[in-house]
Amino acid sequence: MRLRPLILFVLAIVIAPTLATAHRKGESYVYLNVGEASLSGRFEILLDDLGNAMALDDNGDGTVSVQEFEAHSADIYARMQPNLTFFIGDQSYPVEITGHDFVPVGFGIFATLNFTTAVSQAMPDAIEIEHRPYYAGGGPEQPVLLIIESNARSGLEGNEARHLLVFASETERRSVDLTAASALDMFKSFVIYGAKHILIGYDHLFFLLALLFPAVLVYRDRHWDAVEGLRPALMNVVAVVTLFTIAHSITLSLAALEILRLPERLIESLIAASIAIAAAANLIAAPRRQIWIVIFGFGLLHGMGFANVLAPYGVEPTNIVVTLFAFNVGVELGQILFVVLCVPLLYMLRKSRLYVPVVLYGGSSLLILIALYWFVERAFGVNMSVSSLLP
Repeated sequence: MRLRPLILFVLAIVIAPTLATAHRKGESYVYLNVGEASLSGRFEILLDDLGNAMALDDNGDGTVSVQEFEAHSADIYARMQPNLTFFIGDQSYPVEITGHDFVPVGFGIFATLNFTTAVSQAMPDAIEIEHRPYYAGGGPEQPVLLIIESNARSGLEGNEARHLLVFASETERRSVDLTAASALDMFKSFVIYGAKHILIGYDHLFFLLALLFPAVLVYRDRHWDAVEGLRPALMNVVAVVTLFTIAHSITLSLAALEILRLPERLIESLIAASIAIAAAANLIAAPRRQIWIVIFGFGLLHGMGFANVLAPYGVEPTNIVVTLFAFNVGVELGQILFVVLCVPLLYMLRKSRLYVPVVLYGGSSLLILIALYWFVERAFGVNMSVSSLLP
């Protein structure tokens, strides 16, 4: 695991210049202009993203036009104005939308909604920002990137790419230091999102769990035995986690930097298959050498899965090292937490007569069934949920 920061740093430095774009699919933006005694800015949202959260597609052609936006502009203003509130001391300053415009890009049209606030006092060193997602209760969840375009407190001007904060799917209130560089705040944001993703990414956790089941055992004379002490168990765990970490770090970096990219549907399907294969290896007691190949090979796939999560958050040339490193730190922290919670329990149960038949074989069989269920859903686009079968 110690190699991970070095790998990320080298990859980021070497191929960072290949990235460039100010707007991406799946992103919305808040541009902020901080004056000596004023606060204003604008929202930038893809018209189709607005259409996914509101009924704007009047002609039913699957896309939102400028004319349809204009026809619903009052409703859109009403939806967006509660989206952002600034706090200076005990005083709150909601935004007031003053007008809109449009910015065409290669994959669609962004609506820009200009806003102002009633701030008329000298700006302090720090302010708080409360964000409420415009898509709450409808539409796909997507990150909202806060970009300080200009800041009289720090002398910043003309920034259109480097974002300061990433707001997610829930209402949250964040503090912004107007006198400091944005790297630390951005680092914290991506650590949080990396950790959050691994802890709610059940497919990644299930793959790791399939690898941990036999870590407290040793296979000899055609049957499983419990390891005698903690040291060999920990060595097995460290080997598993390290190999998985190195593998997914490589492809996460390459995919996030758009050097290597495969269709998301293919990646997610293969990730589901990787869980089934890793669990099946437990049932047949696959040789350790083959297990290392499975861990590394499928770890590469999981890295591209992480990249699909990271992609919407915007990896810019100016912050590539911070973004990638912070996201990976978050993933690693979440992964370590999962291991710390699981391994002691598995170690205590390893000598139980039920461990091999119930935990190892039963648990692995259950993971195979879940993984195959996911594979069919992802590979063939079939909704197999119970709710889809109900009238």
